[in-house]
Amino acid sequence: MQQLRATDEPDDIVISVISNRLDFDPRLPIDHLQFSAPEFEDWTRSPHGIYNHRVKIHALIKALDHYQAPVALIDTDTYFTASPTRLFERISPQKTVMHLMEFAHIIDHPLWQPMIEKIGEGLEISGVKVSPQSSMFNSGVIGVEPSHRELLERSLAVVDDLYGRSPIFNVEQFGVGVTLNQATQLVTSEDLIEHYYGFARRFVHLQTARLFPDFSADTLEKLLASSSPLAVGYPPKALSDRIITRVLTEIKRWSPEYKFAHICYRTAFFYASKNREYANIWAAIALQWCNPLKDKMTSV
Repeated sequence: MQQLRATDEPDDIVISVISNRLDFDPRLPIDHLQFSAPEFEDWTRSPHGIYNHRVKIHALIKALDHYQAPVALIDTDTYFTASPTRLFERISPQKTVMHLMEFAHIIDHPLWQPMIEKIGEGLEISGVKVSPQSSMFNSGVIGVEPSHRELLERSLAVVDDLYGRSPIFNVEQFGVGVTLNQATQLVTSEDLIEHYYGFARRFVHLQTARLFPDFSADTLEKLLASSSPLAVGYPPKALSDRIITRVLTEIKRWSPEYKFAHICYRTAFFYASKNREYANIWAAIALQWCNPLKDKMTSV
């Protein structure tokens, strides 16, 4: 939306959807890079079984081969907070982009302990060094250019090897990050792109459904013509509710979990007369957060 609304931005940025769907409105100002069922089957089939996240590397290679230009693969649970042009300015033969560094050393993350046991002090896969001190980068954004195609092939070899050792769900992003970080200057983009997850998804999905009741060119034209800001993410909590919750937490010595449940509960009432759908989401979050805390709650 930001790129389409801007009138002073370069017009050489192409928005492309990589999908197997055929029902896009042909009037939408997007490219559609379609993949076939056999392609998808091949993309997800590792030497050690089905691994769906593998598809991202193959989709990126397909886009590079098709456009022969710098490409940024953006997860669907993201949105730009600044001009996309700034993202492409960070991509060059010497530089690649990912979203952010999740943690500096995989040895420090509990999820990766089974892998640490398998790789020992370290090993080399297709020329890529992997060790307990390797960093983990988030692949919600991957920005590369055609000269990096071979690096993506190498990252795929890293992913397949490590997945065979320990099938951790985010091996894909580790394989991409560790490869790009060794062969290029890997920079991050969290200042340009928001990657939403957890409870925020419920609000963003609702906000998206309101903005796009249908994904048609007519709806898009109305949004582009509107001067209203496109507010996405967590709706704000009332200052009074935040203060009351903070004070009660200190007095009653609530746990962080109960404190969060309480502010969600208060925020649900705050929105009840203003936005019932927001109120229902806040209430559902409060109930979900409290459910595993029943024993704690009875003693509060």
